Amino acid sequence: MVENFEKWEVPKIKTDLFTLNFNDTLAHFGPSIDATSSYMSYWTRSNSYLDQLNTKKRLIRFDVSGEYLFVEDTLPKRNWKITDQKRMIANYNCRKAIWQKDDTTRIYAWFTEAIFPEIGPEGITGLPGAILGLATEDGSVVYFAQSVESKTIEIDQLQLPVKRKNVMTLQAFKEKITKLFENSDWGKGIIKDLLRWM
Repeated sequence: MVENFEKWEVPKIKTDLFTLNFNDTLAHFGPSIDATSSYMSYWTRSNSYLDQLNTKKRLIRFDVSGEYLFVEDTLPKRNWKITDQKRMIANYNCRKAIWQKDDTTRIYAWFTEAIFPEIGPEGITGLPGAILGLATEDGSVVYFAQSVESKTIEIDQLQLPVKRKNVMTLQAFKEKITKLFENSDWGKGIIKDLLRWM
């Protein structure tokens, strides 16, 4: 289990704690149970990701204006460029990888092959091991694992309570939030935040 990822955001810096619990077939990333919400965390503090590693499916719970919206999708394939740069994170030797999301956005990840399966914060996957560090190019969002420990996890801790009728596709989710928020600069910021890693 990877515990207590710290997340920093600018221009108003805030720190939130998240936990990544996993076994051989499931990985759940979400807010730490004992974490207190920090300033400006309204839009992201309750988002959770459940990756079904054996079926390559993903279920995401987004917190949008206090309403939970569930999105089901396949695990995305990303074209990572693995570099020779290394750093220590949570006492693990990690290598740096780069994902060119689009023409203007790069995502940096630091992963270790010492922890398997292929997992990471906010459902970011696709590297040969666990991602212990994740950052946007401009540093507006940064995750770093503070600690890693092995312990028994109840299967209920790796689930998201959901009624199937409430689940939508990623495309339907994008259309819904665009309709809700596209008419203001503030709303466009929310859309960008919700879809940052998509």
